[in-house]
Amino acid sequence: MELVIPHRDLLLDLLHRAGHERVAVESRVVEFGNFETLERWVVRDDGVAGWRGDRGAGDWTGVVFEDPEDAARWIATSAAGVLRDQAGLRRANWLRNRPEELPEGMTLTIQKGKNLLVWEVDGVGHRAWFGGGRFVAPAVQFATVARVPLHRIESCALESDSLAAFAVASPS
Repeated sequence: MELVIPHRDLLLDLLHRAGHERVAVESRVVEFGNFETLERWVVRDDGVAGWRGDRGAGDWTGVVFEDPEDAARWIATSAAGVLRDQAGLRRANWLRNRPEELPEGMTLTIQKGKNLLVWEVDGVGHRAWFGGGRFVAPAVQFATVARVPLHRIESCALESDSLAAFAVASPS
């Protein structure tokens, strides 16, 4: 089965409302940003990989979601963070940040020099790679939303206590 990035209409809407000047949402590539910075998510053999550029130069981030649904979840979270700013809500601690805050049933280990986040949703195993040591916080931040249905991410992000909202929206 060919990997494709799901929920393209929802992502397109979120990214536009987040104010990105450049947005492209296709089955195998999602990119957003402006004319100086650009974030790109590309379907590859091992999953959906992140790329980040600034002023014409960029590189792969080391972040790879094996399940395209998880990549879509992370893209939606990125846009929801901007929408949270636009709503005047605090960005500090709206997502988890420290490894000791990982939700129950999630593990973060180092394998092959990269941070590997492992979890289950409805009995199905999920894995995401978050580059080297400096990518611990993004892995934990993603763990906040890893089990949240994608269509609930924006509404949870716009709650004053987003951590509680995400926890309630995550299946136990």
